[in-house]
Amino acid sequence: MQTCSTDSTISKIVGAAILAFLLGCDSRVSIDDYRPNSQTASNFRNLLEESGDGVAEAENDSPTANPTGYATLRGQVVIQGTPPANPEINVSRDNDMCGASARDLQLVVSADGGIQNVLIYADEIPEAWCHESAGQTNEDFIFDQKNCVFLTRVSAFQISQKMKIINSDPKGHNTDFSPRFGASFNQLIAAGGYGYYQTDTEEKQPVSVKCAIHPWMQAWLFPRSNGYFSVTDSEGNFEIPNLPAGVEITLRAWHEIPKYIQKVVVAGEEQRWSRGRFRRTLEVDGVLDLSVAIDADEFD
Repeated sequence: MQTCSTDSTISKIVGAAILAFLLGCDSRVSIDDYRPNSQTASNFRNLLEESGDGVAEAENDSPTANPTGYATLRGQVVIQGTPPANPEINVSRDNDMCGASARDLQLVVSADGGIQNVLIYADEIPEAWCHESAGQTNEDFIFDQKNCVFLTRVSAFQISQKMKIINSDPKGHNTDFSPRFGASFNQLIAAGGYGYYQTDTEEKQPVSVKCAIHPWMQAWLFPRSNGYFSVTDSEGNFEIPNLPAGVEITLRAWHEIPKYIQKVVVAGEEQRWSRGRFRRTLEVDGVLDLSVAIDADEFD
C-alpha cells in the first residue's frame, strides 16, 4: 500500500514509549492516576491523522482479502437550499487584463443544483489493487490561467505526470504551489510562457495555488499516486471507473469551502462522513450510482 511515514510519527511513538517506561519505573506513581482516557486517545489519534501520519490508514495496511474484479462509482452532488453568494474580490491591478471587479467562484452551482468542483477520490488503495487504467501516466497535466483566473479551479493529477503551467495572459503571473510533503513551486510564468512542475510524493489533501502578483487568484491541486479521483463537472456529476470490487474501499469527498464534506443526505438518508470518508463494497462489473445532497448551510 502507498503509505506516508514521517520522522514526526516515529518521534511521537518513541516519546510515548519513553514516558510509559519512566512512569512504570517510578513506584511513587499510582497507575490509577494514569488510566486510559478515551477522549485523550481520540485527540491523539486525530492529531496524527491531521499531521498526515494516518493512524486510521495504518490499520488497513494488511488487507484480509483481495479484489475479485473492478467496478464503477458515479453519481451527482447537489445542494439543498439557496446557495450563499460568493464573496466579491478587489481587482487591485492590471484591470485592463483582469477586469474591474469580480466574485471569487468558490461555489459554483448549476440551475438544477449540481455543485461543481467537488473532489471525490479513493483513499489508501494498495498498488496491487489498482487497475491498469488507474496506473501511472506520463501525459502532461495542463494548468492554465487567463484573465487573471486559474482555468482549473479544483483538479487532481498523478505524481507520474509533469504539470505544465501555462500563462495565456499578456502579462506575467507568479504561480505559488507549496505542498506539505512534496516539492514546492514558486516561479514567475512570463506572458505567453510556461513552466514545468513535478513531484514524487502524493498529498493527503488538496493544496492551495496562489499568484503573488494578483493575490485574489485561487485554485486547488491534488497530487495522487493513482488515477482514482474525479472532480464534479458543471452539473455536479462525477465518475471513477475500474475501482477494486469485492472488497471494502474508502472514498473521500472534499470541497474548498467546508473542506472535507461531512453532513450529507444519500438517497434520502442523512449520513455523517467523518472527515469526508465513506466506505463502499462494489459489485464486480457493476455500476454504483450515488446521489449526494449537501445542505446550503455547509457553504456559509
